[in-house]
Amino acid sequence: MAELDVLSVNLCAFHEENIVFAPAVPLPLPIIVVTGFLGSGKTTLLERLLSERANLRVAAAAHDLAANINVDAQLLTETPVPVANSDGAVVSLNGCGCCDDFEAAIKIAVRSALREGVDAGRLDYLLLETSGAADPRRLVAALEQNFGPCTRARLDRVVAVIDADQATLGGKSWLAKPSSNEEHVQLAQLSCADVVLLNKVDLVTPEALAVAATRIAEICPRARVLQCRFCEVPLAEILEVTALQPELGQMTHEAVPAAWVVPQDLEPRQRLATTAETNAKLPLAPLARHIASHRVVEWRAEAQPVYLTRLQELLAKRLPVCQEQLRRGKGLLWVAEDACARWEWQLSGRLRYSCRREADSFRGTAAWSCLVLIFVAGVSNAEVQTVEDALATLTQPPPVVSAAQSQEVAESIASCSPGFEILRPPLPLARVRGVAETEVPEDNVIRFRLTGRSFFNIPLEVDLNDPPYRIDIDAMNWELARTVSSAQGSSFLAVGCGSASDGSDACTALLWPIGVDDVGSEGPSILLFSLLATLSREAPLLLRRSFGHVTSCQCGQ
Repeated sequence: MAELDVLSVNLCAFHEENIVFAPAVPLPLPIIVVTGFLGSGKTTLLERLLSERANLRVAAAAHDLAANINVDAQLLTETPVPVANSDGAVVSLNGCGCCDDFEAAIKIAVRSALREGVDAGRLDYLLLETSGAADPRRLVAALEQNFGPCTRARLDRVVAVIDADQATLGGKSWLAKPSSNEEHVQLAQLSCADVVLLNKVDLVTPEALAVAATRIAEICPRARVLQCRFCEVPLAEILEVTALQPELGQMTHEAVPAAWVVPQDLEPRQRLATTAETNAKLPLAPLARHIASHRVVEWRAEAQPVYLTRLQELLAKRLPVCQEQLRRGKGLLWVAEDACARWEWQLSGRLRYSCRREADSFRGTAAWSCLVLIFVAGVSNAEVQTVEDALATLTQPPPVVSAAQSQEVAESIASCSPGFEILRPPLPLARVRGVAETEVPEDNVIRFRLTGRSFFNIPLEVDLNDPPYRIDIDAMNWELARTVSSAQGSSFLAVGCGSASDGSDACTALLWPIGVDDVGSEGPSILLFSLLATLSREAPLLLRRSFGHVTSCQCGQ
């Protein structure tokens, strides 16, 4: 073979090797940082993004201030994993968000998401949720570095979730002159934001909401402000994605796109967050560690359920004493009176409660409970000790109340306007997970529900599921419980299971423990009186909304 031919063959082989074995084009790891106040709804936003991700492969890292328990990660997934390298994976990050350990953990999470997720074709996006007590500026600076383990991390947006109820407290001068370390952290969170979700707008008046929205626009004029409840915003407003357009000739009637496209360029986004010029106008504290200090109380119990009476005593008698120092509460509960389900309980704002019931969410595994309460650093040792003593009693069976007292409370609830139906306990009553029936007395909790029959004079033989009513009674009672529990104060109305007096199938029931007030005390029950007053105020409004579509015509159309 001629020397020229050999050279030609070698050149062809070299070119073929370059094509076949060429290194892959480096891909980015798009990242969204979710920051915001304690209890503002950050985890709710992550839940919504994960549930509506469609074709996107999304992982998340949830940060909790508690050292040992990460409730947020448990809310997002049944089983948190060590690394966020695949679709649906949730990593648990604990401890202070201002320390070197947290920054190192973030870099490890980003590196594993890049190498084991993006490079392996298993991941499109990473969501990073910071604790509400953390200043996000250090995290944002680390992600914007163009060297080291975060080189290919592309920070697309910083999303700040704001509790509208908290934002309205300061009025027109809110955060103009931060007077506490907490306010300095809140201002720092807003200063980083490209998108601000003004959440829980249903809890404030339109006038107060307008003032808060104007003030947020003044603090971060470059950010896009979205008003919402339960963080209900379009996915494309949060993630840097575009909808995949249907092919020519195809048609879709879906309101939400079935597929999304993520830009694959490595160039960092031109973020909308406030510039250095705008930041100079804000009274920001210098970037430092531990701007705001908090005291965290953690509690966990296994093999023994929580009793609703004990829980209500904690919420109605112990926490109101230190509500000025209490900033956040959250937990997963296995409740004796509803032992088949897992309760996802939360406290935010000014003693506003919420609770989501997941039927059989322990999936047959050993049930357990945990609670995390976050206080400002100024809470006294005596107040913390009182709360810890109350937590220690959660799994202790309460005293059995008399049949007469049970009957009296049931009659008070049934006769409360607009009228409630008293339910029986579900059958069998607690024959699950080793809880003996004798440990859960039937007369310790009143189960009831709102139907509207008394209010609208609807006969018992009429099925409210049929035309012209078509009423979802379970959903209506969930809405009533949410309204009562989220009202400012200390009333927590739980939701569980019950059965109608005629022995029909199980249904959603509102639960009220009888023994919360002092047993045998003279005079009306203060907590029960407060509950009845709230029910008589909110239930008629809910009934009018729920039955508003029903006309006087009974033709069934």
